[in-house]
Amino acid sequence: DKARQIFQLLLTHRGQWFYREQIVEHLWPHLPIEAAERDFKVALNALNRALEPDRPPHASSFFVTRRSNLYGLNPAARIVVDADDFEQLAASDDVDLLRRAVALYQDDYLPDCLYEDWPAAERLRLRHLYLGTAERLARHLLRARATEIPARGWDEAIHTCEAILARDNCWEAAYRLLMRALAAQGNR
Repeated sequence: DKARQIFQLLLTHRGQWFYREQIVEHLWPHLPIEAAERDFKVALNALNRALEPDRPPHASSFFVTRRSNLYGLNPAARIVVDADDFEQLAASDDVDLLRRAVALYQDDYLPDCLYEDWPAAERLRLRHLYLGTAERLARHLLRARATEIPARGWDEAIHTCEAILARDNCWEAAYRLLMRALAAQGNR
């Protein structure tokens, strides 16, 4: 479990380097420092074995690199992260790309670490980006539907607003957009 969390921590902050003490502080905050550093070594070895099972003993790891007392993901490693794809799609103003962004966001970031403090800021940032992106998509859909033949329906805009409210039932803009879409259908 902690090997996975080391990887998740480094992945969340790719491009950054951490001192061993920083990693230990994030993942083993309640342990005495000696025990935490021992557990770090064990977890790091488990992580390296999981990522590179055929790596020869005592060979340097390719994915998790060490610079003196700093650890991070190797910048030369090609690591594909769906959160990066989501952010790129969410930056668009094209309806099809916004649809893809909203569809890509399946759940909050690292849902298996809900009770850990270290991923909370990234989780909130991505959630807020999702909510804003879905709201922009709903606005685009409502504008497009207003210029089309009413018989084509407003279902996608309604579904998008309902998806926003399922994640955050206090997102007021989604309620306003939902009311507009339902009123346009004649459902008061």
